[in-house]
Amino acid sequence: MKTGKILFILFLLFAMIVPGIQAGTVLTVKKDSAGAVVKKAPQALRRDEMHLHVREFSKEALNAYRRDKDFNYDEKGGDTSVSWWERFWGWVWEHFRKIRLSAVPGSATFWKGFFIVAFSAVIIFIIVKLTGMDITLLFKGRPKVVEVPYRESLENIHEISFDEEIENAIGNHDFRLATRLLYLKTLKRLSDSGRIKWELDKTNSAYINELKHPVQKKRFGMLTREFEYVWYGGFPVDLPVFERIRNTFLDFNREVYR
Repeated sequence: MKTGKILFILFLLFAMIVPGIQAGTVLTVKKDSAGAVVKKAPQALRRDEMHLHVREFSKEALNAYRRDKDFNYDEKGGDTSVSWWERFWGWVWEHFRKIRLSAVPGSATFWKGFFIVAFSAVIIFIIVKLTGMDITLLFKGRPKVVEVPYRESLENIHEISFDEEIENAIGNHDFRLATRLLYLKTLKRLSDSGRIKWELDKTNSAYINELKHPVQKKRFGMLTREFEYVWYGGFPVDLPVFERIRNTFLDFNREVYR
């Protein structure tokens, strides 16, 4: 009950105060002689008459900055950390991108496949040339390899009668084995003359690096590569090819021991 009286009294006070506030708020409106409201003219903008001074850069300061390497951001010349292989493929894909953009719509997939196949063929061709692989083996298959007891890294070359074994291999038309024996015989002669130090399990490339004479090293490297083509690469050898190989070995030995 008391709460209701208090709320009623507050309502009366509020009703008395609000009209007083509204009455105290007076809006001043100018009218002309006819009673029409006179609109206030907008305030005119003042013209900015401040004088501006144009500042110029000092040519001496600009030249000083140009000479300062810390401010040289020119990246012309390329990144020297990029390898030639990365630059090559960057050049390839850049040309592929240009062809793709200029191609007929819908042919981009064809050109992408064409470039991938073409460059794969180039890489395979380079690998075949560098390794000396007989590419006909990819179609004809590898010839049957006959196991023999002679291993240049496992057998003691000082225990083999090379002349006799070479003649036996030629008589059996096993020219691959005869080529292997020629190579082992050459290793033995180089070891006997002190030009290399023969050891079990030493690689052929190690023997090449042991030769001091640059011409002999180059010639023996060629003989080694030819021997490896025949023996490990399955290169087919007939009598004429073997005669050429044997003459190459004979020429090398005559040059070394003359």
